[in-house]
Amino acid sequence: MNYNSGQFNAVSNGEDSGYEFDILNPVSGGVFTSAGPHQTLDANDSYSEFELDATTDIDIVTGNRSSQFLVASNAAFDIYAQASDLVASGDFSSYDYSNIRFRLRLTVAVAGRHGANAQNPSTGGSGIINGINRLSLMTAAPTKIFDGGRRTAASRGSLLDHAVSFRSRYNLRGANAATNNYDLSMGAGALGATVTYTVYTP
Repeated sequence: MNYNSGQFNAVSNGEDSGYEFDILNPVSGGVFTSAGPHQTLDANDSYSEFELDATTDIDIVTGNRSSQFLVASNAAFDIYAQASDLVASGDFSSYDYSNIRFRLRLTVAVAGRHGANAQNPSTGGSGIINGINRLSLMTAAPTKIFDGGRRTAASRGSLLDHAVSFRSRYNLRGANAATNNYDLSMGAGALGATVTYTVYTP
């Protein structure tokens, strides 16, 4: 699932759609309305007309381009990830996997959604592996990104009750290592990759 600001888009990758933008510091207007699917900018979305001055700017919506998947288990498990199929074009044609920043987050339960009868599967293991923060660290072979120590199921319930969520966030990392997220001065182009996740019991 794609994930953004509490919205879930099942099996939607935003292909052939643009990024949602924020209009920052407009004199007036600039309200964005997303008609869905969320996390993508398409012909169904709209911005109200806005007035600009020297302080007005445009920025990609914070937290954009995340994906989320759920895991429900009756045994301890690990998660491995591998990046492949790099696409780089336009002003980003010299970029590679190291320019895509990666961060994994675990959420045990969200009221009314999942995890009502779940427990933290990190206990007894190392949990999320620190230091795996860009896709270039997971290209040579499947790379462990989560080390689990116990099952997710804590007490009787449905699969959704037993499910915990893992959210991967991807950010564009500029040529300068200190620069993250897109800025208009970086130009126009495409940068992307496929990340394959494998969840299994060791």
